Amino acid sequence: PYTMNVAPVLGIDIPADNGSSYLVEGKSLTLPELKATLSERLGKEPNLAIVLLSDQAASFSRIQEVVQAAQAAGITQLSLATGAPQ
Repeated sequence: PYTMNVAPVLGIDIPADNGSSYLVEGKSLTLPELKATLSERLGKEPNLAIVLLSDQAASFSRIQEVVQAAQAAGITQLSLATGAPQ
C-alpha cells in the first residue's frame, strides 16, 4: 500500500501594520518569542514546515525577519502565501 509522510505545518501570519508582532496559532508573538517558538517546535517536530501568510502590504523586512528566524532555528521547509490587502 501507498503511504505518505506529511510534514507538520505551522502558519505564521505577518500583519501589514508593520508592528512588532506576528501571529502563530492565534497568539501574538514578538520576534524573540517567535524565534523561541520555532526552535521549540522544531525540537518536537523535526520535519516542521512553515508557511508565511502575508498580504501584499506587509514590508519585505518583516518577511525577511521571519525567514531568518526560521533559518536560524534550522527549519528547511518554508513557503510564502500572499493575498490582497483586506
